[in-house]
Amino acid sequence: MPHHNQRVRRLLCATLLCAAALAAPAQTHAQSEEDEERIEELYAAGRFDDAIRLAQKVVADTERALGPKHPDLVEALQTLGRLCVVTNRHAGAEQSFRRALAM
Repeated sequence: MPHHNQRVRRLLCATLLCAAALAAPAQTHAQSEEDEERIEELYAAGRFDDAIRLAQKVVADTERALGPKHPDLVEALQTLGRLCVVTNRHAGAEQSFRRALAM
């Protein structure tokens, strides 16, 4: 599965670049590094459902803390969308990416 991991890493880099371009430099990131690391660990361990559940929780927590239009929500939505893409949950990916793009 090395090619799959490379694809995920490339997608992660592209997503992070998009998030950085969309977010103002002074903004704080609601999605903690610990959550990001845990999501990556769960994914790497093949625990895709757990990774998606954690990503959904991060989206909900970010939205609750900062509101439904806050730019920091973009990063959480992109993480969730990316996980949905690599697990062939295309409807979930589309919904997450559309929400992120709308912001």
